[in-house]
Amino acid sequence: MGSSRLVHRIAAAGLSPEAARTFADGLRAVAGQDLADGSAKATLITRLLGGLPQADAAAPIEALWPHAELFLQACVTVAVVDGHYRVEEARAVSQLAHRLGYSARQLARLEEQLFTELQARGASRLPARPGAADDATALPADDERTEQAPLPGGARA
Repeated sequence: MGSSRLVHRIAAAGLSPEAARTFADGLRAVAGQDLADGSAKATLITRLLGGLPQADAAAPIEALWPHAELFLQACVTVAVVDGHYRVEEARAVSQLAHRLGYSARQLARLEEQLFTELQARGASRLPARPGAADDATALPADDERTEQAPLPGGARA
């Protein structure tokens, strides 16, 4: 899911200022140590929530129940914006999902859906290789890729 679509969905969710604060705090918890000014995660969180008024006090996490899927999609998107889904980020997302009533299976399904969308978007942006069968979606040969650990479900960041 593209961040532009997430921005619009979050804006349309009608979050109270207290719930918006809880949403923001959750995203920051997932980003963890990667919140330095100008980092990809800090920039994305600002983009996702920049237009929402936030209260000084956060609502209980249960205030996000009606928006749990949207919130968890935003959490995973923030976690992987730098191209990696680290163990501590996955753990933070898992804890938030559990608090919102998501099972491990439900979270895995949501992650797989997001990773598939992100992989497809990334592949569509790669430059075409000469001689590729379908130049619009050609991927570099395996030996031309930088090796990365696979994401859950075998997708790569």
